[in-house]
Order: sequence, then structure tokens, then C-alpha cells
Amino acid sequence: MFILVRHAHAGDKRQWTGADTNRPLSERGRQQAEGLAHNLSGLDAPRLISSPFLRCRQTLRPLAARSPRAIETSRLLSPDARPGELHEFLADPDLEGAVLCTHGETLSALIRRWREKDGVTFSVDGPHSGRSLTGKNATEKGAAWIVVDDDTGRSAHYLSPLHVGPVLGPSSERLTERSST
Repeated sequence: MFILVRHAHAGDKRQWTGADTNRPLSERGRQQAEGLAHNLSGLDAPRLISSPFLRCRQTLRPLAARSPRAIETSRLLSPDARPGELHEFLADPDLEGAVLCTHGETLSALIRRWREKDGVTFSVDGPHSGRSLTGKNATEKGAAWIVVDDDTGRSAHYLSPLHVGPVLGPSSERLTERSST
């Protein structure tokens, strides 16, 4: 078993003027990262592995703060990762129980490969049970896939993102109550 996480919300990349590798989480993304740590708080992950991009490392920081583990990085989790290489990397028994953080395009390409070549079974419960497992938004920001290998093969169960903190709107601004006059 290992867990694949899509990095939390990091704002609009078109509005970011620095190097994309340094784009940080937004306030909404920090809430999602805290939510991920809350969702996985009972897990004693032996390894935390991230894409080298800042937003991925920041997504795992709250989880790392709750454990004695340092965050490792791997280029195989970067946006330009090759799904075949990532698939091979994920077969390593040393990743048992690991939490790995990557990008939406990386997850989408891996999910496509798993569906087309590897016969992975996908399970999406709750309000997202009808969600498409293909395309750019196959995995919401801050969401995760719990991946299990057993006698029946590989299966992946979707874990929706959890927001911890005040309710934020689409632009990561706090929503305020509107008073009617």
C-alpha cells in the first residue's frame, strides 16, 4: 500500500511571475495540506516523497510535522515524469506505506497507463463517485489515491481533499456573509 497525492492548491500559474518550480501553496492549498495531514494522521508512513517543486513539498509539510520523517524528493514525481518510469518506481517494495506527492498531469498520465495497460481497479465513493478518471482533473488538488497491491491485483481508492480552516472561495479569499438590507 502507498498513497499518491496531488499537490494542494497553488493559485493560478498564469499569474505567477517566478519560476514554476517555486510556486507556493495558496491559503486554500495550505488548508488542503492540513486536511491531508488530518486524513492521514493515523498512518505511520515510513517515507514521504515529493516532486522537487515547492508546492508538492509544502503539501507534505503538515504530515511531516506530525512524524519524525524528512521529505525526500524524486524527479520521477515531476510534471514531466514518464508514466512508465513512475509505474516501475512505484513497484519498489521499499515504498510500502509511503506517501508520495506529485502533479495533476503526472497523476492523469499514470492513471491512463494503469487503465490501459495494467488493469488497475479504481474506486471512487461518496459525492465524487461519478467523477471521470481521465483528463486534466482526474484528481482534485489536495486529493489522494490509496493504492493497494494484493492477490487480486492493484486497486486505487480515491480520498477527497479535506479543507481545514475558514471557508474560502475560488480565488482563495475568505467568504463573508452577505447581509440583506
